[in-house]
Amino acid sequence: MKKEFSSKLNELEEQYTSLKDDLEHSARLDRDELRELTQHEISALRTEKTLLEAEVTALKQKFLDDNDSEDQVAQQLSIMVTETAGLTRILDEYRERISSKDKEITSLRRRVEEEQTISEEQLRAIKEELKSEIMSSDDYQNNLMEIERLHSQIADYERKREKDEEFEEERGQKERKLREENEKLKAQVRSLEEANQSGEVDALKSALTEKNSKLGTLEEELTKLKGLTPLKLQFTKFAMIIDENEMLHKESERNKNSNEALQNEVTALKNDNSDKTNQIESLHTRFETSQVDADEKLKHMRVEHEKTVEHLKQREADLKQQLEELREEISASQTSREESENFAVQLKEEVKQKAEMLHQMEKDLKEKKCLLLDKEQELEKMEAEICSLEEKMKADKDHYEEELRKLQMSGRMEQEHEEKT
Repeated sequence: MKKEFSSKLNELEEQYTSLKDDLEHSARLDRDELRELTQHEISALRTEKTLLEAEVTALKQKFLDDNDSEDQVAQQLSIMVTETAGLTRILDEYRERISSKDKEITSLRRRVEEEQTISEEQLRAIKEELKSEIMSSDDYQNNLMEIERLHSQIADYERKREKDEEFEEERGQKERKLREENEKLKAQVRSLEEANQSGEVDALKSALTEKNSKLGTLEEELTKLKGLTPLKLQFTKFAMIIDENEMLHKESERNKNSNEALQNEVTALKNDNSDKTNQIESLHTRFETSQVDADEKLKHMRVEHEKTVEHLKQREADLKQQLEELREEISASQTSREESENFAVQLKEEVKQKAEMLHQMEKDLKEKKCLLLDKEQELEKMEAEICSLEEKMKADKDHYEEELRKLQMSGRMEQEHEEKT
């Protein structure tokens, strides 16, 4: 029983010590953190307080310097009234000057508009005059007639070129056709030559066969005439030789005539081919000469057209220069008007800035006073919070010490009760 009670007492003591340590640690931590936070806040508040006090003293000093006495205040008020009256007078003068400048600007604007309308009318009149002058000038009429003539010549050359192209196409077709005919004639000549050679061979073969046949007939006749006398036999042979020679002579004459006819035909074909070749060359020469003439005429026309275009461009440049001079005069008048408008705007801005500065100074003074009151109230609140925090820390400390005393007393009572038992 005693051991159990002592063990429980030890456990309670351990729990008490651990709880005490935890409580002291947490209290110490809370106290340290609270102290640090409080000190930090207090230092920040003190710094802010010193700054506010310095600012308040500076403002008070300034206010006191500005308001040393009622006479000075009255004097300053009179100065402010006179300055305000002067500013009002200056504002009135500025208003009068601005109104006069506005009138001057409106008159200048009206004048510029009138000058602009006059300049536009003058420009239109100058354009019409130049146009009529150009239209009525002999150079323009001559150039116009020359341009029309050049256009007609160009159209004629275009038509001629189209005709030349058609003629060239027809000539090419004829040339191709003649070449095809020439090739056909050459093929015919080659075929005739080949036929002639093959005919001679056939003729020789036929002559050989005829001679063989004649030889066979002669042998037969020889066998028939074996019984004839030698004189008759010789006469018969002689007659046969004469007949054979005549036949051969006729055959050679026939071959000679056929060869001459073929040669005449070949020469005729060659002459025809040379004539057609000469025709083709003459046509080609004519086409080249006509093409060269057309190119030269086109070059001449281009040169004349370029001269006319350059003359017109120069005239256009002169007109543009006159137009730019008129525009520069108009822009110069507009620049003077803009300068007067800018001066009026600048005066208005200066007056407005001075009025805003005066209003801003009054507003800043009011804000400084309000800020001073707010800072003083905030300082009082912070001092009250510091006092409440110190009281709370003191109450917590007393509470912890009271609990600690109660625990110590209960421990002593339990120990005494145990000793008695």
